[in-house]
Amino acid sequence: MEPNVFLLTIDSLRADKIFGNARTSLTSHIDRLIKNGTCFTQAISTADGTGISLGSLFTASYPFTTGITHFKFNPKAVTYFQIFKNNGYHICATIPDISFLLKFTENVDEKDPYIYDNRRAWLKLGGGIGQLIIDKLEKMPKTPWLYYVLLEDLHTPFFMPKEFDSEKYGETDYERMVSYIDLWIGKFLEKIDLSNTVVIISADHGDHIP
Repeated sequence: MEPNVFLLTIDSLRADKIFGNARTSLTSHIDRLIKNGTCFTQAISTADGTGISLGSLFTASYPFTTGITHFKFNPKAVTYFQIFKNNGYHICATIPDISFLLKFTENVDEKDPYIYDNRRAWLKLGGGIGQLIIDKLEKMPKTPWLYYVLLEDLHTPFFMPKEFDSEKYGETDYERMVSYIDLWIGKFLEKIDLSNTVVIISADHGDHIP
């Protein structure tokens, strides 16, 4: 039986905030995935913008070969969504309602775009997006599936939950948000059969230093 695939992209995630001695975030669930899986410590984004870097992630090609940017979509580009679909996978996506991403996921079987451009109506993980993802994982078909999720909670401006606004979860707001996202990753993992699912956590690009 072909394995399921859960691909989670966290916008603006910096590698040094989830592994290494300099981090102050609490990431027990990410730590467990790193310990029991593979961690690519030298992965380099192809661009410093979401659209361009995700274009590379979806096609396994450099931007100059795909012609894809955040404002320009190449309909002839072959994405892994199509490849997996051609091989019998059920494809789902939970993504921000950005035109670039809506075009990229145009042919998936199930799509749940959430409001992002209007920040006042942006639900975020704790406002409904997290539960939507959990509900989707609980109702996945028995056939092999690929579920793609793009989270924007780590993208500024932060909407810090009060219970995580503490030095216990990190020295900076950014690191505290990483701890918060890790909490939700744990909830997602509880709904996944890890014996038959490949779990991939990725970023689109990092964030500014410092």
